[in-house]
Amino acid sequence: MKKAFTLVEIIIVIVIFALLSGAILRTYTTITKIAFRIEQDKELAKEVLILSQVLHNIAEEATIDYEKYQAKGIDLKQGKGITDTLYLTGGMRTGTEIASVGDCEKSSNLYTSSYQTEKSDFSGCKLLLTKEYAPDTAITLLGNGNINQSKMKFKVIPYLPNNQQDSEIDIGKPGFRILGSIYSAFYNPQRRENKSVFPIQLFLGLQGKTPNIYDIN
Repeated sequence: MKKAFTLVEIIIVIVIFALLSGAILRTYTTITKIAFRIEQDKELAKEVLILSQVLHNIAEEATIDYEKYQAKGIDLKQGKGITDTLYLTGGMRTGTEIASVGDCEKSSNLYTSSYQTEKSDFSGCKLLLTKEYAPDTAITLLGNGNINQSKMKFKVIPYLPNNQQDSEIDIGKPGFRILGSIYSAFYNPQRRENKSVFPIQLFLGLQGKTPNIYDIN
């Protein structure tokens, strides 16, 4: 003859079921958060890869427009090559400039634990490539979709032409570094699943002809 479940046994079963359900829910929530973080990291890595490919294509025929820096009154020597705008010349790249526009966050601020995501909206910050003769046809290199970018800085190398170098080593073709960070539009350092930020530290050697690198005064 089958025994009926007692009240105590029913309560025990309910408690066990509740504990298992809670554990399963916590596991599911954790997995969901991890998956969301992974997707954000993948998007950031994809953006950096695309940017790198675009800049490499530009570098194949461009060189630093030292004359433009002089015309703009920008002293690369004083800033040791650090500049907000990259001026390029050479072939179809003549008159090209790359710079961040809009209200942009400083890259260093993103890595502080006290960073407040609500303090300002930086979604309008973009990295643009523009042509001097067609300023209305700017190309957005960074700043689309759910990806935000910090203000990008460039380091021109060398920041002096060869005839002004202290070293006797022939520098040859110039290059540049692009420095900054990109981060998720959901970025919040207080929440692990939204802590997606990717530093950008790319170096590109320029392959364009550089006749003026040796004779600029």
